[in-house]
Amino acid sequence: MIDSLTPAQLTKYSASISLSNLFQTYDGTPKSISLGTIPSSLDISVTYNGSAIPPTNAGDYNVVAVISTPNYIGRASGILTIDKALATVLLYNLDQIYTGTPRNVDVITIPPGLPVNVTYDGSSTTPTAVGSYAVIAVTSDPNYYESGMSGVLAISAAVIIKETSSYYASIYEAYSAALDGQSIQMRAVDFTGNLDLSDYKSTKIQGGFDSTFASQTGFTTIHGKLTVSKGKVIIENVIVR
Repeated sequence: MIDSLTPAQLTKYSASISLSNLFQTYDGTPKSISLGTIPSSLDISVTYNGSAIPPTNAGDYNVVAVISTPNYIGRASGILTIDKALATVLLYNLDQIYTGTPRNVDVITIPPGLPVNVTYDGSSTTPTAVGSYAVIAVTSDPNYYESGMSGVLAISAAVIIKETSSYYASIYEAYSAALDGQSIQMRAVDFTGNLDLSDYKSTKIQGGFDSTFASQTGFTTIHGKLTVSKGKVIIENVIVR
């Protein structure tokens, strides 16, 4: 719109200003409007919410354009709207093995690096125990429309004592807890580190189980030294490297 002129300003030539490109989308760069004048090619001073610096963030900005060419006068105003951009959230690493420590899912955003709020069964606390947890990840950047993704984090045991179904973070923890004559069962996964199974008891170490410990479908691999200096240990489906 063109504002009215005061009597003192009538000695100058009247000019008009057109404003365009008033709706844009956030992309992290400053957003300037497009300007035109009649007569053409006049100089214009433009402010956005009172600042000469074009805005970058999503939002609405009051635009005021004023002719700055000597001997001309004109003024126009409008609203620049920078719309929020779209984002995508992806979840990875939803199947994990119990380690005794919190198990975070991996979150990737497009574009990368956006802040994301992640909950597990409605809580922001990352779970540790074996079980299934409903995961919801939602972006929280004010320059992007809220976007989210849901999934299920499954934390499964890698080592159990057969007779009690108790699960453990390591073979040694299970061996230490096992009673004489009990069996330790392990998933068909890799373990790293030396293992000393030396106690005055008889234990069976069975490897290669599936995720439900219903059947032995492969082998468990131990990357390290296995030592048995006392007691009795029977080993099945285990590769030591």
